[in-house]
Amino acid sequence: MHKDMIKWKKVYGNIFTLWMPDPYIIVNDYEALKEYFIKQGEIFAGRPNLNVMADFLGGQYGLFINDNSWYKSQRRFALHVLRDFGLGRPILQDTIIDQANKMVQLLEKAKGAPVDLIPYFTSSVGNVIFQLVFGYVREHTDPELHMFKANLDFIVESLSSPIALLVELSFKFKMLDRMFGGAYMKGLEKNDEILEFLRKEVDEHKKTINYENEPRDYIDAFLKEMHRREKENNL
Repeated sequence: MHKDMIKWKKVYGNIFTLWMPDPYIIVNDYEALKEYFIKQGEIFAGRPNLNVMADFLGGQYGLFINDNSWYKSQRRFALHVLRDFGLGRPILQDTIIDQANKMVQLLEKAKGAPVDLIPYFTSSVGNVIFQLVFGYVREHTDPELHMFKANLDFIVESLSSPIALLVELSFKFKMLDRMFGGAYMKGLEKNDEILEFLRKEVDEHKKTINYENEPRDYIDAFLKEMHRREKENNL
């Protein structure tokens, strides 16, 4: 879809309306984005209510698709914790350099032969994220690390499929999914695999967390915040 939008920009200009089926304003101009959506970000902070989110997340949840006070508090908390763990700051630099060096070492083993770079970038970039969120890194050949990336790619693709656009009109259109290759339902299966992986990680953290110590990663920080609020509510 993003390639189509670049084509439409040449026909309709930097700002145009795309009906999917509701009207979406597409902005293809950096200066306009900076002037309106960055400098006046709070005015344009609204989020649409999407049927596909009900299918994939059970509702309008997450850090980028919700539009209420709950979403805003989640976003503030996420940004605060990730900054504490070094996001956007020099203290994350060591992890990034370490993963970059490991990728170089792996590429050197190819001895100049042509290689697919996607798995190498998946493991190096993915491990920086894994370190922040889960508190550990995985080996380059780890199947779960690559499963996570492959499933995310498939989900994004399925969300831009014709059926996903029709689902925004009515959930009944899911019955036509087989006619379009079954991408939408397959996307839901991949989404379930990711959620199951995340549930397993959260369960492991619950078994080992010490609420009196500093959080080891983002999951620890989230569990500690939940624990703190539960104690306050019980007072």
